[in-house]
Amino acid sequence: MAKNTSCGVQLRIRGKVQGVGFRPFVWQLAQQLNLHGDVCNDGDGVEVRLLE
Repeated sequence: MAKNTSCGVQLRIRGKVQGVGFRPFVWQLAQQLNLHGDVCNDGDGVEVRLLE
């Protein structure tokens, strides 16, 4: 029986990422690459979690 596996990555991006359109850019790129996940803002920057 074949197993379904997925590959993922978690990234932390620091610096000026709020107010510059970073999340919409990540969303558009993920759509183009058929990736799924989420993006969360915090005081240090942005955390991106993607699954293929």
